[in-house]
Amino acid sequence: RLSAMAMNYCKQLPKVELHAHLNGSISLQTMATLLERRSKKLSSQGNTKEVPQLSQVAFNKGERKKLDSAFAMFKLIHSVVDDEEAILLASCDVVKEFYEDNVKYLELRTTPRANLESGMTKTTYIKAVLNGIRKGVSELPGDMIVRLLLSVDRRQDISEAYDTLKLAQEYSLLGENEPGKVVGLDLSGDPKAGNTKEIVTMLNEAKKQGMKVAVHLSERSDMEIDTQELLTVQIDRIGHGTFLHRGPLGVDSPNVKHVHDNKIPIEICMTSNIKGQTVESYEQHHFKFWKDRGHPCILCTDDKGLFATSLTEEYHIAAETFGLNRDELFQLSKNSVNYIFDSENCKKQLLKYYNPT
Repeated sequence: RLSAMAMNYCKQLPKVELHAHLNGSISLQTMATLLERRSKKLSSQGNTKEVPQLSQVAFNKGERKKLDSAFAMFKLIHSVVDDEEAILLASCDVVKEFYEDNVKYLELRTTPRANLESGMTKTTYIKAVLNGIRKGVSELPGDMIVRLLLSVDRRQDISEAYDTLKLAQEYSLLGENEPGKVVGLDLSGDPKAGNTKEIVTMLNEAKKQGMKVAVHLSERSDMEIDTQELLTVQIDRIGHGTFLHRGPLGVDSPNVKHVHDNKIPIEICMTSNIKGQTVESYEQHHFKFWKDRGHPCILCTDDKGLFATSLTEEYHIAAETFGLNRDELFQLSKNSVNYIFDSENCKKQLLKYYNPT
């Protein structure tokens, strides 16, 4: 295994995180606080509802479960993070933890949720996330830029997708340097759910409105047609893309050609794919396929809390598995700046971390 020095290098490296789901990024420590809070809240109301165990909302180190288990875990996490106070606390902690991992620019993504029981609306949900981000950033000892993507969940009705698009437009109008400003739209959730044609129409509408879009695609082996339809949209970044070159046509798939010809950056989440059992081993991860072709790739965590990882660890694993040296790790991180959804001005600002004068 790589030395502690290599791990140290990965930690000190300035990093950019572009694929992080807010609820999946909640650490075990924060989750324990939220579970305790939820338990007290229920008992004070005389409510006998069960509160999930900590082991039900995160994978243990080395543990693997089917992708469906991860989606089931999200439901449990949502049942705990169910009001504005919990969301503010979670957002604030997640920001601080990424900062501690030397992340200089973070794009968090989350689906606006309403909860009739707690009186939370989609708007108050977003406001709570923004307040948590602002609080987190204001309490940091140094600088970090935090932006937000609003996620459309494929399981939701298409009318809710348009609601999310509308909210994304509204919160993209925050001041240029405002922590938590919305810089794009994400499509995620169970890949088997939703009407792809309706989703494509909605994404095209988002693009027409000038919105950047990141799309989870090809997460399962049987998504060839879904992937083909989603790629008719001018996607700005791809989430996972696990089976793009593993379909019936392999590397000769028109989908692979389209992604490669258009240089659509791929958000690579290795540990997530291993633990969700969509990739068998790190050695077989599709990062190598795309990297060997000189394709734009960004190392990401996906759900650092759920999958017990960090961006430092993802860089370390990439170095160890694919023999990347320090210069290659540095370049991989620096290149990620090109694929952020924020402004050119912001990119210039970030590049200063890589070109110290």
